[in-house]
Amino acid sequence: MRTTFKALAMVSLLGLAACGGGETPAPEADGVTKDSVAESIPADVKKAAELARAIKAEPGKAAEILKAAGTDEASFRQLLYDIASDAKKSAAYTKLTK
Repeated sequence: MRTTFKALAMVSLLGLAACGGGETPAPEADGVTKDSVAESIPADVKKAAELARAIKAEPGKAAEILKAAGTDEASFRQLLYDIASDAKKSAAYTKLTK
């Protein structure tokens, strides 16, 4: 339960960090599809978003979800910090987790 809370807290903090920037993102151009956006998103961001969605869906299984993905709580937390420290990755993560 404690691990689940920490993981969800990290996801929430990352979302707040991504939304708290001073810049307003430009609107996306017409014709941009989710697939084309997804192709440009770094693999580490995709992995973090996938794990966050899975943990959000089944919070009680957070440790199992992380283990099945070949990671642990500390590594996942570090991945979230790394993403949060990069504005482009943070914005991409936010898009994938909305």
